[in-house]
Amino acid sequence: MDPEQHLKGYVSTIPLTIEDKETGDIIKRSTLFVLSKHTNAVDDNSISIKLTTIIEEGTYCKEINDENYLESRRRGTYDNESWCRVLKYMFPDVGQLPASKAGLTLSARLPSLSQYYSRVDKRLLDLEDITSVSDILTIYVNTSDRIPITEGVLEIPYVDLNTESEDAANAELNLFHWMGLLSKQNEALLSELSKRQQESRALREEANAYKSQLDLSLQRHQDIVNDIQSKMYLVLNAKKARINELEDMIAHGSKSGFGVPQSRRVPDNSQGTEKSDSGDPRSATASSSAVGSPVASPGKPIVSSPNRQPDPSEPEGGIRPQLGTKRMYPDAAKIDSEDSPNDTDISESSAGPANEEDNTNSPASDSTFIEESSHSES
Repeated sequence: MDPEQHLKGYVSTIPLTIEDKETGDIIKRSTLFVLSKHTNAVDDNSISIKLTTIIEEGTYCKEINDENYLESRRRGTYDNESWCRVLKYMFPDVGQLPASKAGLTLSARLPSLSQYYSRVDKRLLDLEDITSVSDILTIYVNTSDRIPITEGVLEIPYVDLNTESEDAANAELNLFHWMGLLSKQNEALLSELSKRQQESRALREEANAYKSQLDLSLQRHQDIVNDIQSKMYLVLNAKKARINELEDMIAHGSKSGFGVPQSRRVPDNSQGTEKSDSGDPRSATASSSAVGSPVASPGKPIVSSPNRQPDPSEPEGGIRPQLGTKRMYPDAAKIDSEDSPNDTDISESSAGPANEEDNTNSPASDSTFIEESSHSES
């Protein structure tokens, strides 16, 4: 037979301390079984909980409803709605999780007298007279701090089941009904625990898989970094070796007194150009350009290159009037002084025939010819 047909609700346990009412000494410590059943709740903000506690000393019952639930609150930590939710959570209904709220605990105390208990095993001796002493059972809602603070107090009175109906008394006091209900709750808890364990195992396996992927990605990343670093080191070492080589070349040239070796230009009389003794065609081209262009020296006329195209502005015969070198090329002396000795020799040697031709066709010769013609006519 289903125990819920006779006993409905949720059974929880609360630590119980029995104290001597006269001396305040602790007689014994025990466990209080509490049956909580939610009934006739209008909405979430409404409360209707029936509490039934059973211990060796007797049965205590109380109904918590909207009219008296605020009487149990002792401090202003929780407002009305919050305190209603706290009581519902601490005394759950059937099918709910065990009563455990973070930061809050339940404890119970029962006043009594030491003379009603055995001195050997603290077993209750007289049950008839104890009801007059232990008529109120108190349940405390405390914080879980090292020094607990009481947030609420529930006073549950003693109930004489002889005055109740026979069916109600049998349902409330039948030990087998309580055991059956507890067994069913344990089965539900074990099923929930097994389900949570499977979920935890699946999450753990998934976490291990993610961890393996993360380790693999980390290893690949480290391999890429090491490869890039090794390639960078190779490039840097090659550049460093090249820099050292160039520094050695510069240092060798400085010790020789010539600096960095440069190509020298020598004239090639057969072609009218210059060629480099270093064999570099670029040096030869530069030398050729230098020889083919007019060369200006202090005190000497500008000499045209034999390969230069005639200028239409020049007089017939390709002879240009001689002008001062400093006037047309004020920096010619500076340029000539900065040029190498070989270039100066080449310019002078190239300009030799041209100067002779210029001397032959100079304006002085023309003026002499004009003067002789005048004398002959006269």
